[in-house]
Amino acid sequence: MVFRLPDDEIVFPNPELADEDGLLAVGGDLSAERLILAYQNGIFPWFSDDDPICWYSPHERCVIYPDRLKVRKSMKQVLKNGGFKVTANQAFAERITSSDQPTFRENKGQIKDQRGNKRSDILYYGTSGAMTYYLQPTGISYQLYKINGDSTTVQRIDIRWIDANPKANIKTEQRVDGKDHYILNVESLQDIKTFSKVTYQGIYKGIDLKFYQQDGQLKYDFIVHPGADYQQIRMEVNGATPTAKPDGAINLYTPLGIVEEGVPFVYQEYTTVTSSWNLNNHTITLDVGNFDRTKPLIIDPVVRQWSTYYGGTSGGAFFPMTQGFGTTSDANGNVFMCGQTNATTNIATTGAYQTTLGNVTNTLGFVAKFSPAGIREWGSYLGPTAPSGVTSAAGGCATDASGNVYVTLGSILYKFNSGGTFQWSTTAAGLTSSTGIAMFNATRIAVSSAGQIYVAGGVSSATANVATSGAFQTTGAGGTDGYLGKFDPDGTRIWATFYGGPNNDMFSDVSIA
Repeated sequence: MVFRLPDDEIVFPNPELADEDGLLAVGGDLSAERLILAYQNGIFPWFSDDDPICWYSPHERCVIYPDRLKVRKSMKQVLKNGGFKVTANQAFAERITSSDQPTFRENKGQIKDQRGNKRSDILYYGTSGAMTYYLQPTGISYQLYKINGDSTTVQRIDIRWIDANPKANIKTEQRVDGKDHYILNVESLQDIKTFSKVTYQGIYKGIDLKFYQQDGQLKYDFIVHPGADYQQIRMEVNGATPTAKPDGAINLYTPLGIVEEGVPFVYQEYTTVTSSWNLNNHTITLDVGNFDRTKPLIIDPVVRQWSTYYGGTSGGAFFPMTQGFGTTSDANGNVFMCGQTNATTNIATTGAYQTTLGNVTNTLGFVAKFSPAGIREWGSYLGPTAPSGVTSAAGGCATDASGNVYVTLGSILYKFNSGGTFQWSTTAAGLTSSTGIAMFNATRIAVSSAGQIYVAGGVSSATANVATSGAFQTTGAGGTDGYLGKFDPDGTRIWATFYGGPNNDMFSDVSIA
């Protein structure tokens, strides 16, 4: 249970009531009085833009009372003499990236349920981005979290390996440097180890199951030894709605997001074997084509990928709507999304380029950045906010080699740096129809290795300034015509052209060979 702190009283619940991840309460403020009380009880705040303050009481903590700290004379002399310096690790990006590598920490009793009971059925646990996973004798659980206002929602997905061996031999590999120590009430748990690989030997007859990480994502392989029957492998899904995708993957839908069971890659030595998932209600099985039963068969599903819902509530008379029209990523694995929304909450972050929707009847464009783990880093509305009832949409986005992101919205081209700071904007042309209404829609964008920007879309009833002199097609042919333009990294237009005949034409994509 997560407690909501009262606004008119500085109190905290008993730290022992924190959940298994240490979350104790939400709300309150960061006043000196509240912080002092929190620190004295081993409670620590954590918050981000647009979210309430979360108060954690993690198990692995050490509370030092300065007024009770006794320093030996020899240490006092060392401090007095100096000759040393205190530094802090400022490689924040590297530290965060290294923390995102999934590992497997053994459970010696530190994992408890919401009632404080030890979860002895959990063997190892870890995190992959915003998801926590728990390895058990015959299954794995994924736990997703979302904090919204004064409530915290937790969604757990349980994957049970049907008829698996509950006494499979567990082998660990590649121990991670360091040990953890826990002090839980009067109980001390020492030398808790963490590993990079965990293998269930004999999870089925003649079949092993190995968990590990690859490219910062949680992975697993079923290893079918010669003569074993791969059809023993059956997985039951609880806590999510499994749905087969056209590409062969299976999405596990929850109210908090989607966990994807990727298309299986099955092989023997250097030979690929055809395969596909089967879904029958909540049971997942595997079909495999012809293979050599005298050799090991490796069933290697594509990396599970994070997925999240994005949007908020609307303050107007319309139902809340947020649509993503374009996505891209940078060299570091960060993901950018753009689209349109009428939501008044959970879109823009504090200090963003454009933080409000304006009139509640508006529908504006937006752009947002997510870390490789799926955590939103920043977001901004895009587009004019007047007159009321205005509608606009960000149709495409692309990044350059430096991590800057470029976004198209109607006839406007925006540039933001990787941290979300606005750099510049420009109009693709002076575009008006015969009625004075802009009729331009740049739907797609691409950026070359040299930083040159290519914008594609469509334009109708334009009167001037669309195409540049000497372009492939300098005038519109009627209806809607395709538009293609090239810009320098500073937003200066190099050339632009119409493309199309007397009917309706529009570019739906653009790429650089």
